[in-house]
Amino acid sequence: MSRNTLSRISLLVLLALCAAVTGSRPALAQSSCAPFVPCTDKNGCPDLIVDATQIPIDLSLKKETWTSTDCAVVEGEVVAGDRWLLRFDSATPNLGPGDLIIGNPLDHPDWFDFVTCHGHPHFKEYTDYRLWTPKAYAQWIALRQADPSACARDVLAANPNVARQLITGKKQGFCVVDVLPYSLGACAGVRSNAHFTSCDKMGLSVCQEDFYGFFFDGQWLDVTGLQAGDYVLEIEVNAEHFFQETDYTNNSASITVTLPKGLH
Repeated sequence: MSRNTLSRISLLVLLALCAAVTGSRPALAQSSCAPFVPCTDKNGCPDLIVDATQIPIDLSLKKETWTSTDCAVVEGEVVAGDRWLLRFDSATPNLGPGDLIIGNPLDHPDWFDFVTCHGHPHFKEYTDYRLWTPKAYAQWIALRQADPSACARDVLAANPNVARQLITGKKQGFCVVDVLPYSLGACAGVRSNAHFTSCDKMGLSVCQEDFYGFFFDGQWLDVTGLQAGDYVLEIEVNAEHFFQETDYTNNSASITVTLPKGLH
């Protein structure tokens, strides 16, 4: 056996011993999430967050009946039949320093799905909705804090025991525009003008927020069959880092919800 081979074996043994002594966990593989929509504002990149104050305003729970031909069923947002849906609003402000510039969907076929039942293009990724038990949510937060730069998809893939405790939903983003001014946090006292108001010229200005009301398809989590009790409703915008941002660590917000008995 050559000296180089022995050296490589010794190094591998040493690394294994170090891992055993320190109890270190294997690092996540190279991220599967990468920006498709680049930062193109000369003032800088956008910084998307979730407006937590909007989530509970129209929070509702209702049993609804869906058929196999309903667009929400065709597009995988719910299954056919009688389903208990937890509906809510979702608002996503841009803290700046730059605008999120998207433009016309026809100019960016790699960013959208154009063949849709609803008849308008959908972003391939916009906002994720999750429902956790309080215990599972605490585990989830600990995992995110341990590796803040990792995207949600990779963290869930690396921790299947946590992923199995999750109820998910996914908003079909179809027209990201300036809907409401945002005046909290970094936007307090900032005068903001709406620059993006058309689905043919999409974007999100600094200190403006896009808004999806509870009445839109996909603005829900299917809670059929869940036990009564407290849960954590979490919304994360740009969870797969589809849009280039200044900061991906502030993209989620959550509230506690209580589900009643009889969700069957």
